Amino acid sequence: MKISWVLPAFLAVAFFLFTIWTMVATGQPFGFVDEHTHSLWGAQIGLDLFNALVVGIYFAKVQSQQYRFRAWPYVLLTALAGSPGLLALAARVLYARSIRSASDQRPSHLAVKASV
Repeated sequence: MKISWVLPAFLAVAFFLFTIWTMVATGQPFGFVDEHTHSLWGAQIGLDLFNALVVGIYFAKVQSQQYRFRAWPYVLLTALAGSPGLLALAARVLYARSIRSASDQRPSHLAVKASV
């Protein structure tokens, strides 16, 4: 079984904790809004992040149907925290792929024997 899902899972947790720490340390849970309203560059970055959010939610829906897991936790986390949600989604999809590929690599005679 591949462990390719570990890096995005680690990054999701690390960045989520950094986000929480930033909110607590500054006392401004919505401080990012000010950053996106000061200039055109801030607005452009905000719109870019919003576009990434929409694409991420779409991929969460598609991938959750393909790999049969619930999309709503990843959609909610992405809507509330941004990229930690997308990183968690990437980790979940990579984990599901590794499980699927591991089960596909089982020898067929063992699969038949296990089903008997």
